[in-house]
Amino acid sequence: MLEVDKALQLKEEFILYKLKIDEGMFWLFNIENGDSFKLNETSYYILSMFNGKRSIGEIQKCI
Repeated sequence: MLEVDKALQLKEEFILYKLKIDEGMFWLFNIENGDSFKLNETSYYILSMFNGKRSIGEIQKCI
């Protein structure tokens, strides 16, 4: 089980990218193997909070 005070961070091989907000173009790229994932705005928003500074509890309060 996850601890609410533990900070989360995306692995270094993942990059979030926002092409155009108005058109809903949000992506998650794996720069090691070339995989790409089209995201919706909510997924992008939540993953962008995994910056290594916010705890799970803080992220939970934002969503």
